Amino acid sequence: MLAITGFNYTDRAIDSFSVDGQGGGNVFVSSFESGGGGRTCCVRYRPGSKVRKVLVTWQTGGCYYHTRSTVSDEVFDNLHSFSHKREVEVEPVVTNDPKVMEVHFYPDGSIKAAITGGSHLPRLRLDGAREDKTRYPRCANDEKPAA
Repeated sequence: MLAITGFNYTDRAIDSFSVDGQGGGNVFVSSFESGGGGRTCCVRYRPGSKVRKVLVTWQTGGCYYHTRSTVSDEVFDNLHSFSHKREVEVEPVVTNDPKVMEVHFYPDGSIKAAITGGSHLPRLRLDGAREDKTRYPRCANDEKPAA
């Protein structure tokens, strides 16, 4: 089993992500010293096997919509996060002691996956102040988008 860790070089936090259905957790915007996400458990790996692709699923971005309470007349703002899925090629394994499945989310929208022997620093050294903390827009017609 390999631990899963995420590196987020985009300007928005990733609400959650998974690799082949196994949760990778939230991934904040990476800084100079941190990938943005901690390790979570686990994705299957058979030492010596060739892992060619994994399915990465993640949530980022979104819009706000209103809902009315069924018990009172209160109106609440709810966030609808946008879900994404992509099959990602795994870089060739270059360690004899695999421990971690790293997932790297790049600013251009590309995603890279690699099996490594342990913790690494981010591949890109971007300023952590680049994070976009503006509020997401309202959803069309102020309604939750269809799934």
